[in-house]
Amino acid sequence: MQVVSGFLAQDLGTLARSLEPGDSPRMVVELGGEAALVYARPERGSATGRLRVGTVPGVFERVRGPGCAEDWLRIGRDAWICGTGRTVREGVPQAERWPPPPGRWAPLPFLYVHPLGRGRMIYDTPLAAVDGVYGRPFRPATWECVVASFGRQGTPLYRTASGAYLRQDDVRLAAPSALAGVFPGPESAPWPYAFVAADDADVFVEPPPRSRQVPAVLAGRLPRYAMVRVEEEGERWVRVGEGQYLRRDEVRRFRPHERPDGVGPGERWFDVDLTEQVFSVWDGDVPHFVTLASTGKGGTTHEGSFRIWRAAAVQTMTGLPTDDGGREYDVRDVPWVLFFDEDRAIHAAFWHDDFGNARSHGCVNLSPVAARWVFDMARPSLPDGWMAIDPPAETSTLVYVHR
Repeated sequence: MQVVSGFLAQDLGTLARSLEPGDSPRMVVELGGEAALVYARPERGSATGRLRVGTVPGVFERVRGPGCAEDWLRIGRDAWICGTGRTVREGVPQAERWPPPPGRWAPLPFLYVHPLGRGRMIYDTPLAAVDGVYGRPFRPATWECVVASFGRQGTPLYRTASGAYLRQDDVRLAAPSALAGVFPGPESAPWPYAFVAADDADVFVEPPPRSRQVPAVLAGRLPRYAMVRVEEEGERWVRVGEGQYLRRDEVRRFRPHERPDGVGPGERWFDVDLTEQVFSVWDGDVPHFVTLASTGKGGTTHEGSFRIWRAAAVQTMTGLPTDDGGREYDVRDVPWVLFFDEDRAIHAAFWHDDFGNARSHGCVNLSPVAARWVFDMARPSLPDGWMAIDPPAETSTLVYVHR
């Protein structure tokens, strides 16, 4: 069993990401300052994806067709954009992966910031930010995505992805979880492993007492997210070694599940265990990656089999207060998002480090490191230079959610 306690290597996710059919593009198209919708055929209909502003994709073919005043441009297999208002020229395609890969020790592709408290402001211009005037409230439930850091008149500022400005001394930085996951090998079967899901979990020399107030002899403590091998399990405890017991409610077991209906022997699928708050990636009957998740509170993550219907490089997420105490939120440019059940998605969560416990509004939260890996494992992959792709159900990864 290979345990990954830090960050994934930089070369993870270098799977084939192109939709190109094998021939070489003859020309390129410049999108300029406007994104492009992608269609499966050279005609208007339901868009199958969206290209990022500034991408310069290759052009394989030009044809006339309905719904476009100029030529339709084929930029990949079953991928067409309307050429109206765009510049086609000779050149080399420039389709960068988005979001950009994080740095070696940075699990997130961008810097994310949150107000230090009430009364902080967000500004439309650098000068307004320097002077602290004409701002609008930067609400406590808001996270902004930073794309540039600079100084103006001695005042350190941030520029956000939405084009606004923040004073650096008004914000705090996201501190994302270092949780990654494990890559089970064949020798690990039947995978009797578990994650510690509590801070400084007590290790007892005998099965722990029913009451947490009753003193007991300790054999030590384990940090959150430590991996343990479960050798025996009781109603309230698990034994992880000779004279080493943990409380059952402080561990989350990986429970291999039978391949769900509709999944082929070698097909990739994702398993979401709501009871244990464990997420795993499978090829047929073989698990390849296991990590902790945080799913929805109060049954807001629905059980069932779903197909990923959209893969988005980044997605702004907003929500209103809920009856069960959930707060209003506004999180800009959440990375590595896989929608599978209406607006419920698998995505990175950098605003908490409580994986292994349900706490979302219905989505499946993963640590940023795990989310990036899972996003790259989903089928079909998001092509370089694309912001989103809406795959046909028959080609997309199945997500199986159960208790």
